[in-house]
Amino acid sequence: MEAARRRLEHLRRIARERAAYLVRKAREKAERLRRHAEHLKRIAREKAERLRRHAERLKRIAREKAMRALNWAKHSYNKAKRVLNRATNKMNHARNHFHHVQRVFKTGLRLFNYIRRHGLGGIINIHRLRFSVSLKSARRGHFAGEINLRFLRRRNMHFRISFNLYQINSLAKGVFNYLKNRLHQTFG
Repeated sequence: MEAARRRLEHLRRIARERAAYLVRKAREKAERLRRHAEHLKRIAREKAERLRRHAERLKRIAREKAMRALNWAKHSYNKAKRVLNRATNKMNHARNHFHHVQRVFKTGLRLFNYIRRHGLGGIINIHRLRFSVSLKSARRGHFAGEINLRFLRRRNMHFRISFNLYQINSLAKGVFNYLKNRLHQTFG
């Protein structure tokens, strides 16, 4: 029995040592796991902080690019608006000049028709009157015209006028000066 008791005592001691060893190993493993968990937690916090800073940086960059794009769009819109306003003003200006030229030509036609119908046949006898006008813009154009007439019952005269206009207002002056010079040359 003594041997059994020693044997039992020996087994208890081995069991205690083994239990102490296992407890020590379990504590070491738990400590390693706790340190590893803290390490992972610290890494996760650092990565989360880096991601947060990166997200803020991307948000700031996106906001700056969006503001630049918006400013560019506003600038382009304002520039297009100014160009459209200038073009509209030029078109209105050209339309006004065109209406003035139309009125001058209508008045001239009425005057020539009146002269042709009501006399002056002995002074000025107009056989043919023809003209054409082309306006390329508000300031430029081309005038061409020809007239066959007999002045003071002399021989038939043929006048042909053709010139480019650099100012619409100079149309009437140009025609008048040309006819005046030709008549002056003819009748001196």
